[in-house]
Formats: sequence, structure tokens, C-alpha cells
Amino acid sequence: VAKHIPAPPTPKITAQLFNAYAKWVTLQGALQEALITNRRDPVFVRQIAQFSEDLLTEMDIAVALYVHSCQANDPTVNAHLVNVAGRQRMLFQKMVKEANLVAYGSEPEHNWAL
Repeated sequence: VAKHIPAPPTPKITAQLFNAYAKWVTLQGALQEALITNRRDPVFVRQIAQFSEDLLTEMDIAVALYVHSCQANDPTVNAHLVNVAGRQRMLFQKMVKEANLVAYGSEPEHNWAL
């Protein structure tokens, strides 16, 4: 158990965070394999990209659940602004990831368009 990190406010959020964690473990394993073996073939790079997308999808669901819970508990809190700020940060990180995928030759036309 992490110190000083409060528990999620609902069991549904907790379950969603466990879903996201499972996706993270998969992505982390693939990234570690890439580092250890220096593997960078297009199929493996695309697989890592898909693992990343899967994780982002699960975390997006978790954030939406947090926003809903926040608004349900205290309608005066503007949870939407926190969500927008988080999305802006996530999109910047996604742009960097997509640029790296282009550099590694993983579906360059598709990733460049994103």
C-alpha cells in the first residue's frame, strides 16, 4: 500500500484503476524487453504502441469516473477544468510518443497524421 495516497472514492474507480494497472504491467514488460534486447522491429514497436493506447483508454475511463464522482459529491468543484488540464498533458505526451513511432518507422503515415 502506498503511503499518503488516499483510496479511490468508489469501488468502481478502484476496479477501473486495477484494469489500468494490468495494462501498465503489460506495457512495462514490453518496454523492458525492448530495452534489454534492443528489439525495435516494426511489429514489436506497433505492439508497444497498442499497449500504450490500451493503457490510455483505461486511464481515460478512470479519469471520467473520478470527474463524475467529484461532481456528484460536490457540484461546486469544477472537476471539468482539472480534467481538461490533465488531457492537455496527456495529449502532449501522446504527441511525443507518436513522433517516436514515426522515427521508428511504425505506420509513419498514420502516426504523422495524429
